[in-house]
Amino acid sequence: YRISGAVKKGVSAFSRDIALGGVNIFMAEKVKKDSLLQLIIKLPGEFKRIYAKGRVIWQRDYSRINKSSEKIYLTGIQFSKINPLHKARLFHFLLTNLKSYRENKDKQIIDKIERMRHI
Repeated sequence: YRISGAVKKGVSAFSRDIALGGVNIFMAEKVKKDSLLQLIIKLPGEFKRIYAKGRVIWQRDYSRINKSSEKIYLTGIQFSKINPLHKARLFHFLLTNLKSYRENKDKQIIDKIERMRHI
């Protein structure tokens, strides 16, 4: 990501969630609500990047998960501009991975039920 209008170059970050409307990322810097960001998103298993612009809608200090003294902020970003083709690729990615996630979750639940039956 890069803060729109900032002189410094972009910074890498990791996402926690992504949806058609936005993304949650872990950032090492505190930013003001409504700050505009330029985003380049690399989806797992995808070669092509997704380019978007977004607005910070919230930010929470998440330093408790960090063992060092450095601050980490979980940041909610709402997409304000995303190319329709990129949005379609994101939709396909979400649809494909949601199905896989549900199948894995169903299997975990069934396995737990089976183990409980044998107790």
